[in-house]
Formats: sequence, structure tokens, C-alpha cells
Amino acid sequence: FFSMIQKPTATAAENKPTGELLEAIEKHFESFDKFKEMFTNASVSLFGSGWVWLYIDAQSKELVLNFTANQDNP
Repeated sequence: FFSMIQKPTATAAENKPTGELLEAIEKHFESFDKFKEMFTNASVSLFGSGWVWLYIDAQSKELVLNFTANQDNP
């Protein structure tokens, strides 16, 4: 039994985040659909194995969409 229940970050019907994450994505990428397009393009253009990352840059406090090859991380 968990003492704290967290709300899901995505709705089942739309399969997209909610709340602050959605607001930040829409602010930075114009829309969630545009973000999905950019994320997909980054992932399909990645040669071999690797990762596509969405993260907050520690210095600029902005969302960053980036990729790394193989086992590397940002």
C-alpha cells in the first residue's frame, strides 16, 4: 500500500502529458504535436542504437531535445 498516490502524467485517451509538463512542452515547441514530430524525427535519424532525451538544461532552465549514441547520456 502506498501512502501517496501520484496522478498519471499522461491521459489514456490522448496519450499526452498533463499539467506543468504539457505547458512547458507547448511553450517551448509550440504544440504537443510539433514536439512529437521533432522527437520522432530525432529518433528515426539516429543511426544504430541510442537514446532521444527530453530534459531541462540545468543552466538555462529550458527544455532540451537531444540525442546520444549507444550507452551515452546527456
